[in-house]
Amino acid sequence: WQADMATKFHQVAERSGAKIVLGGGVDSIPSDLGCMLAIDALSGEGGPIQARAVYTEYTGSFSGGTLNSGRAMSRARNEGRVTAAMEADPYLLAPG
Repeated sequence: WQADMATKFHQVAERSGAKIVLGGGVDSIPSDLGCMLAIDALSGEGGPIQARAVYTEYTGSFSGGTLNSGRAMSRARNEGRVTAAMEADPYLLAPG
């Protein structure tokens, strides 16, 4: 699904200057936004800034979106739209 969306909307986003955000679920936004705000606040301090995330415990459960993503991936594999090589490619969603 993510590869389909990136391919489908890449040219429109490039022309308009929009950014395609594929990880926007409830698990992604708070930590990503907090990290961005911290880096912005520290950027004037001088020297390079590195961000690292470490998760030691998770007590949540699968959401409907997670379940549907798994189902969509299974369908894509069965239909031949996703291969093992694609799944192993860390740059699969990067245009060009």
